[in-house]
Amino acid sequence: MEAEFQTVYGLYSAGPKWPSEETWLRAEESDRFFRFSKLVGVSPKYRLSSNTLSYLRFRSAFDDGGLRLSFERLSGLRLGSSDSFGCHSP
Repeated sequence: MEAEFQTVYGLYSAGPKWPSEETWLRAEESDRFFRFSKLVGVSPKYRLSSNTLSYLRFRSAFDDGGLRLSFERLSGLRLGSSDSFGCHSP
């Protein structure tokens, strides 16, 4: 797999901070907000792959404002930044 992911957890009671897996597992089911794998990097052997370069070009175009502005106009929403750019794995 080219991308490297890390599982992150969320609890309603924890607010914006991400609890440990152990804390999440000990929590009541009704308090569990999410569990997903977040993009944290690219495997070293794929750093210059065409997929990685395409992702970086897209992210650069989005972050530079032009593409972001187009998405904002189409959606009617103001978009913030993301350290993972919405790349997640089940």
